Amino acid sequence: MLVLADTIEIARPAEAVFAFVSHLENYPDWFPGVVQMRSADDLPDGTIGKRYNEIAVVPPGREEAVSVEIAEFERGRRLVIHPDLAPVLPKFTYEVVERGAERTEFRWRCEARARGASVALAFRLMRAVLRPRLRAGLGNLKRILEQSPEQKITAALQWRFGPPQEVLRVNDTRPRLPPGPGEVRVRILAASLNHIDVMRMSGYGARLFRIRKAGGFPLTLGTDVCGVVEAVGSGVSGCSAGDMVFGAKPPSRDGTLASHVILAAEHVVAVPEGLSPESAAAMPYCFLTAWAGLVGQGPLSDDGAGDARVFVQGGAGGVGSMAVQIAKALGAHVAASCRAHEVEAVQALGADEVHPVGSSDYAASLRDYDIALCSADPSEFDRMLGILKKGGGVFATTIHPTLALVDKHGLLLGPIKAKRVLAEQRREASKLGVGVQWVLFQPNRAALERLAGWAGQGRIRPILDRHYPLRDIAAAMIRLASGEARGKVIIHPDTEQARLKEAR
Repeated sequence: MLVLADTIEIARPAEAVFAFVSHLENYPDWFPGVVQMRSADDLPDGTIGKRYNEIAVVPPGREEAVSVEIAEFERGRRLVIHPDLAPVLPKFTYEVVERGAERTEFRWRCEARARGASVALAFRLMRAVLRPRLRAGLGNLKRILEQSPEQKITAALQWRFGPPQEVLRVNDTRPRLPPGPGEVRVRILAASLNHIDVMRMSGYGARLFRIRKAGGFPLTLGTDVCGVVEAVGSGVSGCSAGDMVFGAKPPSRDGTLASHVILAAEHVVAVPEGLSPESAAAMPYCFLTAWAGLVGQGPLSDDGAGDARVFVQGGAGGVGSMAVQIAKALGAHVAASCRAHEVEAVQALGADEVHPVGSSDYAASLRDYDIALCSADPSEFDRMLGILKKGGGVFATTIHPTLALVDKHGLLLGPIKAKRVLAEQRREASKLGVGVQWVLFQPNRAALERLAGWAGQGRIRPILDRHYPLRDIAAAMIRLASGEARGKVIIHPDTEQARLKEAR
């Protein structure tokens, strides 16, 4: 028989310790190697015979589904569970012993037996895996339970890739860290979802993001943010505690779908007077992506557009709606395509011409455009090339296969294949005398300040869809992924604020 055991003292009441540990869906928050634990039946927590579906990481790093059953339960004191890990048959026992009003001894014990000839090997493997996880897990448990509310953040945590209803959980187990040099900690008033969040949730870009230390679990998604500066790191100027700011952060493990976030101070600017937190949070990522696709392409510069003509495919989308308004603010003539029910919304953004998809063939009527920005359907590549000015027109697209090819072929071969695809597109475009640019979001403080100025003047605004509290993040993700959202989906850490905004 294999026996592993350890004890730790936690400065919390025994009742609180047992309540946290016995709610088995908290397991991924503190015990390494467990990426999901979900109830498999309708029985209440603490019921003998209740079952859970666990996903655990087992050597050499693969995920394995495990069925877990409550075998014994003594409320406030003792819990025994049996995971189905054949040929090993383990029993995990958790006990709490009160040592004072705010002192609890937590005892963790694993007893295991095994069937078959592989007993010795199975025990050695289990011991090698569990011992370091146990040490780390007990440390995590102590940290989580001893933190005060002021030391924690609430965040939407993702422990594996998959659909939102299965992989997203909202809890307050992460520490509220101080900002480092050049950083600010922001108390979030509103965030917004982007399609990149839905894609990353399913594993898109995982290889590249992991190399950049932006893809490890647990993962908190979210790029856009508006909130109040709560703390300022050393070396930060022009930003103080109490300032309301907005911006977009590069992809990382710690995104903006949370109550607090730490950002580089250069990635946020002051919210202009009169701009609501939800409107501010809806724009930065899409604005900066659209800016990268337009400004500096052809005759369009940050000083103005001259007589530039710009076509925006998907003019009602997040990036497309920003692109229409950027081009108009710079003085360009703008044509856009969109779905039939979105025509009025795109016209209200200032587009000079709007072509409904399916009822208007823009490729037959538009000619000599300087820029064609693809933000919705890459299959229209040839049609969009045909409307461009020969000898200087530019096709720019925010939809390209770079990350998908890296995911499929790896960090060495993936970029090579992406370059080949881009080279082929450029060869095709060169036959018509036009260029091709692939566009990526990139932080740009000067552009963000331009957004703040234009938004304060009412020259640029977002299209908003629905408001969700952070606790309903899975439903919000499902809405965005469904294609039903007509504008940006807004997330509020404050549940009451979300209810009030949605009721308007």
